[in-house]
Amino acid sequence: METGMHLARPLLNEQGMVLESVLNSDIAQSWQRCLDQGLDPNTTPQDCVLSFEKFYQRKQREERYLTLARPEMELLSNQIAGPNYLIAFGDSEGVVLDVFTDAEAETSEIARAIVPGSVWDEDLRGTNALGLVAKHGKRFTVSGSEHFFSANGLISCIAAPIFRSDGNLAGVLDVTSPVSDRERHTATLVGLAAQNISNRLFIEDHRHDLIMLCHPREEYLATQSAGLLAFDQNGRMTGATAMAREILPDIATLTAPCFSDVFQNGYDRELDSILSGATTLLRDRQGTSVFVRIRLTRGRLTGVRAPNRRQTVGLPAVHLGQTRPDAATAPPVTSDDFLKQQIEISAETAAARLPVRVCGRSGSGLSETARAVHGQIAGQDRYVEIDCSSSQNNPIDFLLHGQMIDGGNQAFDLGPSPMLDMPGNVSLILDGIEGLGDRALPVVKRLMAQLDRRARDDAARGRWALIVTERSKADTPCHPGAETPVFDDFWGHSFCVPALANRMDLHAVADRILSDFSGDARLTDDAVQLMRQVGEHLTFYSLRRLIFQLARHDKSGVIDAGKVLDLLPHLRAYADVCPACHGHTIREANCRRIRRTVRECDGNVSLAARRLGMSRNTVYKHSGPGK
Repeated sequence: METGMHLARPLLNEQGMVLESVLNSDIAQSWQRCLDQGLDPNTTPQDCVLSFEKFYQRKQREERYLTLARPEMELLSNQIAGPNYLIAFGDSEGVVLDVFTDAEAETSEIARAIVPGSVWDEDLRGTNALGLVAKHGKRFTVSGSEHFFSANGLISCIAAPIFRSDGNLAGVLDVTSPVSDRERHTATLVGLAAQNISNRLFIEDHRHDLIMLCHPREEYLATQSAGLLAFDQNGRMTGATAMAREILPDIATLTAPCFSDVFQNGYDRELDSILSGATTLLRDRQGTSVFVRIRLTRGRLTGVRAPNRRQTVGLPAVHLGQTRPDAATAPPVTSDDFLKQQIEISAETAAARLPVRVCGRSGSGLSETARAVHGQIAGQDRYVEIDCSSSQNNPIDFLLHGQMIDGGNQAFDLGPSPMLDMPGNVSLILDGIEGLGDRALPVVKRLMAQLDRRARDDAARGRWALIVTERSKADTPCHPGAETPVFDDFWGHSFCVPALANRMDLHAVADRILSDFSGDARLTDDAVQLMRQVGEHLTFYSLRRLIFQLARHDKSGVIDAGKVLDLLPHLRAYADVCPACHGHTIREANCRRIRRTVRECDGNVSLAARRLGMSRNTVYKHSGPGK
């Protein structure tokens, strides 16, 4: 192949022709598509990066896949031999959503090119592994001169597909590094990591079904080589991984297959043996022996409900919410896709009598999110909310006694029994569990033990659900369990509420707040875009204060970026772009990146150009007046 490349490469560079006879067919076809697209192999590939808004919308939409991919990326970084590498996770269209680099690669040309939001579609970037996997859905290694652009001739790209349970592409895992002799080893690791992410995604998608491991050899059932099959309670197949389809090729020819369509053995006849956890020998329709074993999953999906109205309880630190008759028609608490998904998963988990933790920065809406989880649990009558920051010096059991006030402000005593003895289906929300300090874990474990005991002793009295909120410190990353792994292992589900500035529905949230102060005013997209630049300091309180001031001073009815800058002039650096770039999403993002780098270099254009890997003329053109 290397000898063939010595012949093919000059022909491509000098004559724009593809010598197919000496090239891998996939590489040859990709080169030809690039030529047909009008790309020049001797030029520098276009630096294409999504705008902030479009990138975060895409990232929020794919957050579920990112959550599963990140641990595998970190594990992969410990397995790759040698330094100077970059691991990227891209979506099904070849847009990079997350990047993991080693220390040596952080300042390299590779890291400057492969950034979150960068687009690696073949039509823009030429032949590259990430783009080919996104296009074809199979593994690719593009090494050195196999890249269409000569500028990429010193790097190696190895990428593997991540599949959804329906067989469609969910994302791409890519490792890029300088060309070396470790490619085969790295390709094996990337393939295993991508397959592991696909398997985890399959298990998440079919957590309500019976999942079985399958392989022709029994000893391989506990390895990555095992396929995964999912069946519902009636024996209908609901999913199969790519490995399972290789082991049982007849699956591909079947429409809505059942257990008996795949195996000669009947579903009902083999179900008891499979459910017992024993390894069972089955035969497919071709007579081939296949060993199967059950893989345990979570319980059944519950219904969803909208958030409920809140009433107060006598103790200042305790509140109780009562379901309204029209709760099902209440507006959703959020239109952020990631948050909606996490609320639904948390509701399912809480309904299964497993504790849920909602964590994040103060001001990101943790209490509202916890109430939304309660509202999605089918059949929950009310909730009890306890402010743990007011419980520092009091035992939590004391706070579970008190008077409840109904909607007519009429108090009635709960009696000598604690609130845990209240009838009906009740959600207990411990708000701000960090306020209990070292007592947090013992308190939650004791409460869970009491709730489990209550459920066993008198199931007729109703059920309890436990939801906890935890606020992280300003200088602490918001990653559930990152610093307290033992505590995190306790939760049935734990997730981090995204910062307000990163939410997909920031514009909708801002409009809802604005309607409290002015029924006619509206916020423009560029105004909300500027508000995002406040970053981690943007909380619900600061957003409400900002919008109140904007509405009070503006009488025109339209609040645009200029009016936001009048109140927050320090954001001007994020608003200014070159006249030539204004109105072009990709150009604007690139222009702001250049100007930000120039500011970080104290106006030194030459230094900024070296950091960005661009010519000084290009940097100077974007860093003119207004920088």
